[in-house]
Amino acid sequence: TARHRTLTEWLVEEMNLRYQVPKRLATAWLDGGRLVLLLDGLDEVHEDVRGACVTAINEFANEHAPAGLAVTCRVLEYSALAERLRLRSAICLQPLTPRQVDAYFERAGLENLRAAMRDDESLRELAQTPLILSVMTMAWRDTPAETLRGNETTPAEQRRRQLFDAYIQTALR
Repeated sequence: TARHRTLTEWLVEEMNLRYQVPKRLATAWLDGGRLVLLLDGLDEVHEDVRGACVTAINEFANEHAPAGLAVTCRVLEYSALAERLRLRSAICLQPLTPRQVDAYFERAGLENLRAAMRDDESLRELAQTPLILSVMTMAWRDTPAETLRGNETTPAEQRRRQLFDAYIQTALR
């Protein structure tokens, strides 16, 4: 934000506010390259300042040489940037394939979810990340496949709501 001149100052302030790390100690950790940082959501930064964030991250990495630095960003938003992050490598996460999802449910012994996936396109559309697979496992572990199956016109957003409603109920029990 406009209050902070450098990423280092922002990190020191955040560590102090959120984790009560004394500013002097946070500064020493950053200066000594003692931290592994995960900067999540570059794509969530307003488009007008996203490029400045990349510049600030590159300057920080060059100045401090952190033990580790990971930055997350959606591909579309990253591709639109004029300046690139100067990190050692990049990883692009891909959606899970139907085969991977089926193998996961098979290993977990969740035949009900395997069967429901085969017959329900909106469930297959949801089941593309490890997080959602975990949510499905917790929410619908004991739900019969017949109950899980939607009809051909059930939109994915409605299925997502059903899933999270079931997840919340399970978590509350």
